[in-house]
Amino acid sequence: MEVRVNSARVLRLEPNATCPNFIGGYAGNNAAANTAGATISGGGASGSVNSVAGNFATVGGGVANVAGADGATIGGGRTNVIQFGAASSTIGGGESSVIQSNANQCTVAGGGNNTIQTNCQYSTIGGGHGNACWQTGLVLRHRRRRRQQDLEQYDLQRNRWWHGQ
Repeated sequence: MEVRVNSARVLRLEPNATCPNFIGGYAGNNAAANTAGATISGGGASGSVNSVAGNFATVGGGVANVAGADGATIGGGRTNVIQFGAASSTIGGGESSVIQSNANQCTVAGGGNNTIQTNCQYSTIGGGHGNACWQTGLVLRHRRRRRQQDLEQYDLQRNRWWHGQ
């Protein structure tokens, strides 16, 4: 079923055997074939569509965002990607951040050009620019200090933040 305003499609409901897909915003926004429970609330543009390829995944808005894993969520922003197999992961917004495959239950809160690498389960990047998580359970944060940006990493064994390279 499609809802149109002034002859332009603004909402598409796609039924299937499990749960319908809800595709709003730009007419080119899409859910992959055989995807159930996908939601795209809005956004998208010509050449910059939002797409969902995971079951029960969501893109809230923005442009050129791809939620490719089951239960993945991208709040908005532009050119953010959650790759296949990164189940239940979230990118809050920002630009050009990636959660790579098999990095389950990870979060990038915002910022830009942040990457959680393949197989880094349960990792978090709070924001900033150009951060990368390379091991499971890693939490990174940027801190401004004496006119320099220091990268701090949370040490899970010692339960404290430390300055790392």
